Amino acid sequence: MALEVHHLQRGLALEDGEGEDAHETSYLGTLDAGYDAAEARTVLADLLGALPTARDRRIVHLRFVDGLTQSEIAHEVGISQVQVSRLLRANLDRMRRAASRRRRPATPC
Repeated sequence: MALEVHHLQRGLALEDGEGEDAHETSYLGTLDAGYDAAEARTVLADLLGALPTARDRRIVHLRFVDGLTQSEIAHEVGISQVQVSRLLRANLDRMRRAASRRRRPATPC
């Protein structure tokens, strides 16, 4: 398997590789969008820890990871859509406060 995919680790040359400067070709680099998504998941997982209950964490997860609407979350959790709205607002405020505490530099003694 490793031998089959070995050739995939090389970059894509911008030139065709012919001519006297073929050994000094430029390579096209791309950003992997997966890095941003992985970082976002890590930050979200950390901030979910700032929420007081498993239900609060579940509601935020259903909304922002699974993409459910407030009405769908209400049905899933067994509460009203208005309650979901209030809980989301309160929990997002908690997460913002937790994020701002993490960003503040430590004060020198």
